[in-house]
Amino acid sequence: MRAVIVALAVLAAAGVFGYLQAKGKDDSSFDAPPPRARTPASAPPAPAGPQPARDLFGHECGTCHTLEDAGVTGGVGPNLDKLRPSRARVLAMIRNGSLDGSMPANLLTGREAERVASYVANHAGR
Repeated sequence: MRAVIVALAVLAAAGVFGYLQAKGKDDSSFDAPPPRARTPASAPPAPAGPQPARDLFGHECGTCHTLEDAGVTGGVGPNLDKLRPSRARVLAMIRNGSLDGSMPANLLTGREAERVASYVANHAGR
C-alpha cells in the first residue's frame, strides 16, 4: 500500500514539474488562466452618459403618468396626452410635488429635471 502512495506522489510531482517546465518557470507558483479573447458578444458596454429624456421620463414618471410618445400608460397621475403643460409648470411640479403627496417633491433634480420638463412640454398633448 505504501508503494502505491509513493508511486502516486511521484506521478503527481512529475505532472507539476512538467507543467512548470512547459510554462518556463522554475518555481512552484501557478499563473492564472490566460485572459479570454473578446468577441463581439462580450464587448464592453457603451460608456454611461446622460439618459435620453424620453427614457428618463418613462423610468421615473411612467408608472404614474400616461404619455404615448414615451410608451407609458400610468394610471395614477394626469394623462399627459390630454394636457399641455408649459415647461415651467412641469418643472414646478417636479420640484414641489403634488399637493396630495402622490407625486413626491424633487423626484428628479438638476439637469435631469430640466430635461424631463422640456421633454414633457414638447410632447404632451400632441
